[in-house]
Amino acid sequence: MSLREVSARNAGQKPRGGINVTQNPIETGSERHKKPQKPIYKKWWFYLILVLAVFIIYLIRPGRNGGKRIDWSKIVLKEELPKPPSTRGNLSINTSEKLSVSLMGVKDDQYQKYKDDCSAKGFTIDPVQSSGTYEAYNSKGFKLHLSHSSDDISIDLQAPMTFGEITWPTSTLGKVLPTPKSLKGKISYESDESFQLYISDTSKADYDQYVAECSSRGFNVKYNKGERSYYADNNEGYHVSLTYVGNNIMSVEIHAPKGKDVASSQQSSSEKASDGSQQEQKPQENKADSTKIRADFKSAMDSYEAFMNKYVDFMKKYKANPSDPKLLANYSKMMSQYAETINKFDQWKSDGMNDAETAYYIDVQARVSKKLLEVQ
Repeated sequence: MSLREVSARNAGQKPRGGINVTQNPIETGSERHKKPQKPIYKKWWFYLILVLAVFIIYLIRPGRNGGKRIDWSKIVLKEELPKPPSTRGNLSINTSEKLSVSLMGVKDDQYQKYKDDCSAKGFTIDPVQSSGTYEAYNSKGFKLHLSHSSDDISIDLQAPMTFGEITWPTSTLGKVLPTPKSLKGKISYESDESFQLYISDTSKADYDQYVAECSSRGFNVKYNKGERSYYADNNEGYHVSLTYVGNNIMSVEIHAPKGKDVASSQQSSSEKASDGSQQEQKPQENKADSTKIRADFKSAMDSYEAFMNKYVDFMKKYKANPSDPKLLANYSKMMSQYAETINKFDQWKSDGMNDAETAYYIDVQARVSKKLLEVQ
């Protein structure tokens, strides 16, 4: 190789005669000072955008916290209510008879405004409210119940009850009670040992008068009277529960005493002693001397209330979808458990309860009776 060719190679130049000489691209022309480009995923702002995007998706995703987007336009009873401030939550029942929905992300001021909107919509009849609940009827007879807690709102709307002319029971149970002023109503259930009726066309004044009549008939033993409720026994152990439901409706419920032969009770009550004088009826002694609630009694009451809550939840699902094979399979079992639970509960209803237990018994029965109204 000549000296000329060696000089050309060292200078990074292509020698004459077509001989290729390897060049260093860094030292050639315009590329001498050019830096390589970083991939986009190595840019600092790329990760900032990514974090913001994930956070936004988390906030708006349908299933956050167990809720989902609810299409309010598909709510069957939507015309009866204003649209709520949130449509993310859980829809339990959506039929022409009942709406039950829980919605998330509702602040205190939003709840107050929605309650005012419901009042403006007509839900102002016989209102009952507290700091976190509101209950009222509208002129059509729809019953609304709102509850608000921890940024969640529950909306329950019940269609009006259907009433017709009824015949007052002629059994012993019916005869120990006065016949109400109105006989337009609905029979919830009726048996030899108990019945429950809903009587319409009954004002609050009519209800108060009926309570007074029951008291004068002897239902003034171990009584508990509230603004809209009255629970009492008579000397024979019959127990009556009266409730002013609202919207000119009252509930009348009565239970025979434990072990009472209701078929012959009317005859036995009029039996006379051998000298022709009527036998004096003496109240039974209270077998529970303690003023404290017995552990087995409280356990029985709590178990009863827990089951009845479970029963109401089941019946809500069943009414919403009566053709569901899983619900159909459990229906007979649930009805059997219901009858057994009612029977066990009634067995405690006797003069053996002390004052504390009677008060607790009445409280449990009141809560359960109110809960059962949700599936009437």
